[in-house]
Amino acid sequence: MNGITIEKNSNNKIYSMILIAVFTSLTCMGGFIRIPMFPVPFTLQTLFVYFSALLLGIRRAVLSQVLFLVIGLAGIPVFAKGGGPAYILQPSFGYLAAFPLSVYICGKIFSKNKNHSFSRLLLACASSMLVILGVGSLYLYFNLNYIIDTSVSFSKVFVTGFLVFLPAEVLKCFIAVLIYRKLEKIKIIDDLLQ
Repeated sequence: MNGITIEKNSNNKIYSMILIAVFTSLTCMGGFIRIPMFPVPFTLQTLFVYFSALLLGIRRAVLSQVLFLVIGLAGIPVFAKGGGPAYILQPSFGYLAAFPLSVYICGKIFSKNKNHSFSRLLLACASSMLVILGVGSLYLYFNLNYIIDTSVSFSKVFVTGFLVFLPAEVLKCFIAVLIYRKLEKIKIIDDLLQ
């Protein structure tokens, strides 16, 4: 009996590692689909962040986004403008650094209630979006004013680092929720969260 339990547990660990690696890879690939903007490019990374929060559960989602950051900071160019430890000094780093926290908060809101209505799913994704845009904007303000040493008002940073991205992020939240609901209908969600 112990052999079966050990085998099942090791299969679950392997399954979890595969899911984490898949969503880490998707987040990495999302950085290569970008529209250059100053000071922060528009990418599809956040779409995969929202997916990971909805599909993986809190622990797996957080691990997938932490792994994404570790890979990028280790020097593999998975961020929109490259990689390496010096990337911390990039104006856009605050958005990336917020990914693990954002999936944690999204997962908490999502898992608090088994009622996975469209509005509840959207609320969970919107919370993730607000964390990313909020932390990203605060870091952008700090970076531009104290690292790059340009004098930029917070209102300008709010417009260029938050409001500009809001319509696209809301659209990505809707897409993530719609796809989640489709997967839920064909019973894939239960298999993923085993």
